Amino acid sequence: MTNLITLKNSSNWNLKSVWGKWASLIKIKKTWIPVPDFFIISTDIFEKFIREILISWDFEKVYNNSSMDYQELNSIYNKIKEKIMETTIDKKIEENILNAIDDLNSDFVAIRSSWILEDGVKNSWAWQLDSHLNISKKETIRYIKECWASLFSARSLYYWKKHNINFDKFKVAVIVQKIVESQISGVIFTVNPISKDTNELIIEAWNGLWESVVSGKVIPDNITVDKRNMKILNYIRSTQEKWLFVNKSWWTEWKNIINNNLNKVSQKQVEQLCSIAIKIEKIYKMPCDIEWAIEKEVLYILQSRAITTL
Repeated sequence: MTNLITLKNSSNWNLKSVWGKWASLIKIKKTWIPVPDFFIISTDIFEKFIREILISWDFEKVYNNSSMDYQELNSIYNKIKEKIMETTIDKKIEENILNAIDDLNSDFVAIRSSWILEDGVKNSWAWQLDSHLNISKKETIRYIKECWASLFSARSLYYWKKHNINFDKFKVAVIVQKIVESQISGVIFTVNPISKDTNELIIEAWNGLWESVVSGKVIPDNITVDKRNMKILNYIRSTQEKWLFVNKSWWTEWKNIINNNLNKVSQKQVEQLCSIAIKIEKIYKMPCDIEWAIEKEVLYILQSRAITTL
């Protein structure tokens, strides 16, 4: 069996090797909801790679030392990261990863991390682990290691200690996914996360790549929709002056928007988004926070997770 998890072989795996959002992507894609092609490097691979490194640093003892401050944790992280980056991955696993990238038929990929408790109903872990965009095939192994190392960053360790998370939960899966060169991106909540109204969906939408809003340079449109009939109840439009896109060299670049007072999504796109979001909510049987992107009029679901604030 391959060391990687794909849609074709996922039935052979215990999805506890995947966890979080990536198990959800497999579940969604099997229902024919449009998801960009991807494969997953399981927690099993991570554990085999990291085991000797942690033993050599006596990491469990370090973690359980409650007297360590943020600066000391950061010093330990730097040493562990250095060891991770200089340690080679098993040759067969590396070969499988590079072959799987060829199968994605994409010159560049996104590489994202998923901790085993991420996106759980009782846990909020968003933005704690690293993600990397527009990574070439020759850089893939390096950035997979960067994702693995981010599990041991000072901010992560601080979060773990604050929430009394056991050492045996130190596992991370990594997804390698085909890049969506989106002209419109956003998120949709299947329940209003502010009012907690189960009859309302909330859409946030902006021009450009999904990561645009993370930079703080973009304020999204905010649309409230009646879940029962998909009627727009309220549309708050933002004035977006720049949008983030991928240029011919596969670097992200900001560009001015000429007609920046237009709605980001049409009525038809709102209805399509709501229809898919309701379907995903029924699959999970719980309210969902769903990331989406539109490339050349084609809607893709990037990931879905439970809304943890309800």
